[in-house]
Amino acid sequence: MPDGWLPTRNPSQAVLRSDSSDEAPFGVDLRTDGCWEYGAILLPGATANGEASRQAGMVHIRSAWFGDPDDAGRRREITEEVRALLVASGGFEVPATTELWGDPAPFRVKRLEVSFEHAWLDLEE
Repeated sequence: MPDGWLPTRNPSQAVLRSDSSDEAPFGVDLRTDGCWEYGAILLPGATANGEASRQAGMVHIRSAWFGDPDDAGRRREITEEVRALLVASGGFEVPATTELWGDPAPFRVKRLEVSFEHAWLDLEE
């Protein structure tokens, strides 16, 4: 398994990397998903009920923030915390709650955004 990738079937074996290249090789999608406060982002490799799917691949979290979508000064950088959450929980879901990420924008509706790489092509394919 490449360093820094979360296998979509067993995230507890992940080793995190710091590579921040803007280009992805063939078979790797660069994506940014977002949701509003009290929602959740479901990463590739999971079904709607949160269980593992047959979808091949691995996920690498590039960046994540939680807070005001219109004011970068009222956001909290949570990349490392999201990585740790996924490794600890063995899951694919990132919830958008102030209980997890704090309240960087009091009295405002907050947004969670997670940018990630999804390697959907198996090395053997």
